[in-house]
Amino acid sequence: MASVSFQLIGKNIYSNLSTTSSGKAKTFRKKTGFSTDPAQWKTKTSRKKRKNKTNKRIADLKNPSGADGKILKSTLDQLKEDILNQHNTDYLKGIEIDGNWFEFAIKKHTNRETGDKGLLVYQIQKAIDNAPRKKVQTGGGKYKIGLSKSRIKGIEQFKKIIERFQNDTYNGIKIRVPNINKETASDFEDWLFAQNYSDNYIGKHMSILKSILNGVDDVPVNIDIKKIIVISEKKEPEDIIYLSFEELEKIKGLKLTTNYLINGRKWLILGCYVGQRGSDLLKLTPDQIKIIRGRKFFQIKQKKGEKNVTIPILPEAELIIKSGFPHKISDTNLRKYFKEICELAEINEPTNGRKKTSKHGIGIKGFYPKWKLIGTHVCRRSFATNYHGIIPTVILKEITRHATEEMFLRYIGKTDEEYAMQMFNYTDKLPKVKTMEVVKNEKETGTDK
Repeated sequence: MASVSFQLIGKNIYSNLSTTSSGKAKTFRKKTGFSTDPAQWKTKTSRKKRKNKTNKRIADLKNPSGADGKILKSTLDQLKEDILNQHNTDYLKGIEIDGNWFEFAIKKHTNRETGDKGLLVYQIQKAIDNAPRKKVQTGGGKYKIGLSKSRIKGIEQFKKIIERFQNDTYNGIKIRVPNINKETASDFEDWLFAQNYSDNYIGKHMSILKSILNGVDDVPVNIDIKKIIVISEKKEPEDIIYLSFEELEKIKGLKLTTNYLINGRKWLILGCYVGQRGSDLLKLTPDQIKIIRGRKFFQIKQKKGEKNVTIPILPEAELIIKSGFPHKISDTNLRKYFKEICELAEINEPTNGRKKTSKHGIGIKGFYPKWKLIGTHVCRRSFATNYHGIIPTVILKEITRHATEEMFLRYIGKTDEEYAMQMFNYTDKLPKVKTMEVVKNEKETGTDK
């Protein structure tokens, strides 16, 4: 009664519908909205006869030859099935099948596709929707309910990354979970590298991909998830951005006249002596100050991981509080003011790091004046790095809330030389020991007896 085929014109894919309407055979052609590279398909001889010329070879959209073509073939097969099902239903109802009907049927498929559980973006959104109810193992056979806000935000970012990847690599064709294979995973990783993302950022998104696929339970997953490799990059010491005590003194000594910079400096100095992330720093208020055994502390619940932490108020932080607690500003302005203050303080040392240069937050690695690399996270890292070796690590990690000492040490990125010098700081304080008198051997003459 009806048949559907596909044809490539240029790089655009058209659908042809052959049907019988009002007793007459008719054919309609409409754009599908999909495009492809002809090289992704095998070729066949065109049926169109050409006088005195060799028959033309055209892309055979039934026989893909590349990874992109295989993914698109599945999409076209589904589109064909939907059109024919809709055609048979409407034909029996007496609805006229014409060009407008055909165009509507294609659009209806496209709109319905966004809710197709076979789509990767559908499964990602499903993971986001279920995140507050997800059971998460915490160790020792115990579980908690719900992912943290930061993990949910990470999955939301991953969905945006996948949508960009689909547009850039597959011309907007949505990836279907059953069609994901090693080539798809490799394409995704190559695309992430092409965006100049760091190894750790790439590894993070490959890890989320594995997690999403591992959680799919309503459509087939044909790829061996264990074969998706998650890379990571050891952060070298020169990539650790923090403000030393000397640099903090330069910032304290700045003569500032504008209120927003004076307020920004208060947040910066306070942050470097309480050791919290920017999001937690901005939540601090005088009401959170508690007095325990005559000592002052901040008591807060950290946003990431929702961990309770008691932070001792050191003398430098006490001075900031006594001068007038800084007033609230946005995280964006805090980052902006930190950079401006450090520039004024001439924190210019060429530093190896990543500077974001695009709307997608892509960091380009290179050497920049240090102030350009300063962000809100500098407070926590400065506190951890500066006080390591002065305050025992076990105490510091309770304030920064690192899970293990190993994670804390990786976070501050001390070099082997710095650890060696640190040992002298301890040994210099030890009681002096009596030195043994060394008697120089005299040169013996004669023969042994």
